[in-house]
Amino acid sequence: MPVSRAFNVDRIAADIRELIDHVITGEADWPDVARSFGERVPGSFVAMIGQSENRPTLNHMSTYNLDPDFGRSFADYYAQINPWDRVWASMKPMDILITEDTAPARQFSNSPFYEDWLKPLGRFDAGAGLQIRHGGSERIYLSVHYDPDAHDAYGPALNEIYRGIRGHLDRSALLAKKLAGSHETALSQAALSGHGGDCAVVIDQDMRIMDCNGSAQTALSVGAVLSSFSGRLRIGRTADTAALRQMVSVLGGGGALDSTRRFIQFEDRSYLARLFVLPPVPMSFASMFAARRLFLVLVRDLTAVNDGLSDKEFSAAFGLTAAEWAMCEILVAGGTIERAAELLGIARDTARQRLKSIFRKTDTNRQAQLVALLIRAHC
Repeated sequence: MPVSRAFNVDRIAADIRELIDHVITGEADWPDVARSFGERVPGSFVAMIGQSENRPTLNHMSTYNLDPDFGRSFADYYAQINPWDRVWASMKPMDILITEDTAPARQFSNSPFYEDWLKPLGRFDAGAGLQIRHGGSERIYLSVHYDPDAHDAYGPALNEIYRGIRGHLDRSALLAKKLAGSHETALSQAALSGHGGDCAVVIDQDMRIMDCNGSAQTALSVGAVLSSFSGRLRIGRTADTAALRQMVSVLGGGGALDSTRRFIQFEDRSYLARLFVLPPVPMSFASMFAARRLFLVLVRDLTAVNDGLSDKEFSAAFGLTAAEWAMCEILVAGGTIERAAELLGIARDTARQRLKSIFRKTDTNRQAQLVALLIRAHC
């Protein structure tokens, strides 16, 4: 019986194309595609992978009929030593790989990937895959692994199915990147609005400047507290830029920080810089590509004439509690830590711990430095 009749490859390809469209519109996700594909190829396991060159982790991985422990170990380690990567690298975008015909698993039988990962899975040595490349470093793989004894039927059928979906997957990937770009532009413009005289700059995880408001444009043009080098934001002194870069790195990696504010003394002026993480692109298709997190940097000139911070604004800017602000008021009036404890009705140790919290939030480390910041902020 012809392969196309045994598998109805046209119907399968049409169903997969429709599911890919639904992923773009948010009506389906990649696990749905993997499951639909796998159900049509009995006894197989399917993996859909988004990967970027020179990136230690996968952007995305959806599987069907693959033990979750093996899926995690692949994503965490074995994806980086997959011997078929060298085969894929020698092939063109949208090429189809039928391993039994081109690069059978037996030629990698002595590799850790085969011995420690693929072989323990069972009889899945045969495989077929489709590779989509975008932007030079972004790759999408749709692979199916199956019993070599089924290759005579599965190999040709999968080749035809891949031919029926590869153009659609490629065009859909391009559309998804364009939609993601449009979303980033709209998100940046929304983030930059409504900040008055503050300098507002949207940057990516590599500190590249994506957009900025008029105040920031003026500051960047004169190269004062804000400047750029090779399109990347610099702020204040070298140490200030390094601190901002560290905050971006931690937050971009999903970590948490006690404070995303930094007090900056530059030339004869004082500034408050604040960092905010913008929401990610809400698209299922975009998960295949390396996530580009965007950040909003706000910089306020604390010594601008008639632009001092109110008590409420100062507390909000540095994340101070009402109790911490009450202590600041006593200190700026010349009170000691002991006097603050007495007036607030708290123990001295409690007052000291509260002061340490204020130091941490305001990026100061001495009482005199904190008082100077309070005075400058209210000029």
